Amino acid sequence: SRLPTDDLPDIAEKVYVYTSARAVFYAPSGLSGIGGMSHERIRSVKSWYGGAPRRDRVFVGNTDSDAPGFEGLFVARVFVFFSFRHAGITYPCALVHGFSTVGDSPDDATGM
Repeated sequence: SRLPTDDLPDIAEKVYVYTSARAVFYAPSGLSGIGGMSHERIRSVKSWYGGAPRRDRVFVGNTDSDAPGFEGLFVARVFVFFSFRHAGITYPCALVHGFSTVGDSPDDATGM
């Protein structure tokens, strides 16, 4: 849900911008590290090796859904990672653009 602008906190400190984030997750069935833990680097950069932008896709949990597994997720493209401090707490954030689902099977071209 959206908050009214008047309810948002005033941020007096710097906002830090990052080009990537490290996702750590449990993947017992894949080739993974100790105890099934694995990690991936998620990137969002204006120019990938001097070329076009790279905006990785991520799965985002849908808190409004009780659906099991991937049915409770949606796909989004990451535009920027950032963090800020407010009241002594650091808040890591990402600005993403969510994709809508079409049909009930993966896309032939992307496999997603």
